[in-house]
Amino acid sequence: STAFVQAAVQGFTRPETYGAGGLCTTDDTSAIQSAINAAGYGGAVFMPNCYNVSSTLTMQTGVRLTGLAGSGSTGTLI
Repeated sequence: STAFVQAAVQGFTRPETYGAGGLCTTDDTSAIQSAINAAGYGGAVFMPNCYNVSSTLTMQTGVRLTGLAGSGSTGTLI
């Protein structure tokens, strides 16, 4: 539900904040990397959509990526 997703993103950084489309139609690499960098140690990046990545992402120490369980339109796809 929408309320569940809104509650889940509190305290998380999202790639959409940095320009990701989250529709698998554009290159979201830069936006995802910006979200990872902004999350900082102990932070998390919430990725509930479909993302197109064209190059290597560099993880920061202590940052975790999280998405939605499921597959296809009900889960996260990178």
